[in-house]
Amino acid sequence: MIDEKKIAQYNMEMAEHANGAARYLSALIGGKFVTRDQTRDMADYVLAQTKRNIESCPFASQEEKEIEIRRRENLMNMLKSQMGL
Repeated sequence: MIDEKKIAQYNMEMAEHANGAARYLSALIGGKFVTRDQTRDMADYVLAQTKRNIESCPFASQEEKEIEIRRRENLMNMLKSQMGL
């Protein structure tokens, strides 16, 4: 069953980071300098969106969803660590 509270939380996280993500993409496309904060915001936004997509999957059990979310969080944490965020 989908936890509506979690989805609402992820929506809030995405809304919070949407402005930073938009600025980040604009800077990348324009070949401008990208700050660490912008990169961190973009990573957080991508993770929140991924969590929301996993939670809304009707064909997976809650256990499978939690495992996949933890796996994606670990991958993002490794990536952020390698990038020095």
